[in-house]
Amino acid sequence: MAKEIKKKRPYTRRGITRTFTTEEREKIKQCAIIGIPQARIAELLDCSVNTLRKHCIRELEYGFEIAHIAVAGALYANAVDLNNFNAQKFWLACKGGWREQDENANAPPGVLNINLYPTKPQPAE
Repeated sequence: MAKEIKKKRPYTRRGITRTFTTEEREKIKQCAIIGIPQARIAELLDCSVNTLRKHCIRELEYGFEIAHIAVAGALYANAVDLNNFNAQKFWLACKGGWREQDENANAPPGVLNINLYPTKPQPAE
């Protein structure tokens, strides 16, 4: 006598599988773009974080990447098109590997170089 193999039913909160509409998916993507945490997005949609991640991982990941692309594009435009010095400095520090050199970097350990400058010019003698 052959045993019947029972198919496992997926666990659902109320016995109904959660589906997300196109409008909800767009809302999830917009929330991810502006940086709302996944737990808060799940609360807004009345589902668990695991359900949100299971069914909408693409929207969550792509929304985050779209935000990075937009910010990087704006930073690049400021640095190149508008000649914004701070944007150029930040871009080179983060993407170009540039660092500001410390004046005391070449001094032996334990030695601190201090340069004193007079506040008023001294009269000539």
